[in-house]
Amino acid sequence: MDAINNVFNWASDDDQWWITGFNPNFPDPNPNDMVIIGTIDFSGRKNMYDLLKAQTASDSELSDYVIFDDDELTAWVIWNKGVTAS
Repeated sequence: MDAINNVFNWASDDDQWWITGFNPNFPDPNPNDMVIIGTIDFSGRKNMYDLLKAQTASDSELSDYVIFDDDELTAWVIWNKGVTAS
């Protein structure tokens, strides 16, 4: 099994719009080997959460790449080169 390296980790307690990372130990990253995991907090926006959950559940190509936390109204999204929006 190939090694898994954490290139960048950002877990702020503050609301964030856009995060970018840089790690000088990985000067030539290969996008075919990269995975990004992010969260979307839908607190106070339950209708939006429910709509995303319903639409994702009906899309067999995307449903494996989103995990829903109904207690926290949070969606965990996994992005990699193989995942495309339909």
